[in-house]
Amino acid sequence: MKRILDDMGVKDPSTAVMVGDNIRSDGTAAIALGMNYAWQKGGTIIDEATLRCYRTFCQDKNYKLTTAEHLEQMNETNHPTEVLESFKDLSKYYRFTTQEKALEAKTLTNSAKKIAPAVMKRMANGKSR
Repeated sequence: MKRILDDMGVKDPSTAVMVGDNIRSDGTAAIALGMNYAWQKGGTIIDEATLRCYRTFCQDKNYKLTTAEHLEQMNETNHPTEVLESFKDLSKYYRFTTQEKALEAKTLTNSAKKIAPAVMKRMANGKSR
């Protein structure tokens, strides 16, 4: 995940969100990096045939598949920032933007912080300009 953030030019991991369906691997890794972690609960709901395949072929006896099993693994190191019922819920909690737009918004905000005290002072003195 660190390499992906680096490749994308993300300097502050807290501005990114990892969306995953595995609390142990996705959640623990994201939180260790300081990222937000949105657990896609719906991704842990699988049909019986897929469950049988995983149970047959997965060599990791600790690998958990169902929602209940994921909840059993949840602790302070991997607790999701948000729990999503579906991917549609993501937009309820996060707003995504390009790096260029984020930088532009930050520049505008910093400019506004510099200008605001002077404007407020003028308004207090009864001057509109």
